[in-house]
Amino acid sequence: MDVDGNVVAMSSKPEGSPLMDKVKARSYPLREWGGFVWARLGEMTFKEHLLAAGKAKKLVIVACARKLLTVLNAMMRTGTTYRDAIA
Repeated sequence: MDVDGNVVAMSSKPEGSPLMDKVKARSYPLREWGGFVWARLGEMTFKEHLLAAGKAKKLVIVACARKLLTVLNAMMRTGTTYRDAIA
């Protein structure tokens, strides 16, 4: 695989096989922290989803701020603490 996830060689297929154009490896965001490399293998974040949909960066910032305010408002209304699961 190359850095973009494209197949460059398959031991079970001849060079130039049409299957090589159809197969692609997924990539995941990585972060080095605490001497470990962490990968988020789950779904995209809200921000990543909007950017992947072609939304403008300014719109993404406003949408994320609006979502954060909605979550904070719900927390104040119900008296709960923040949990990653609700965001």
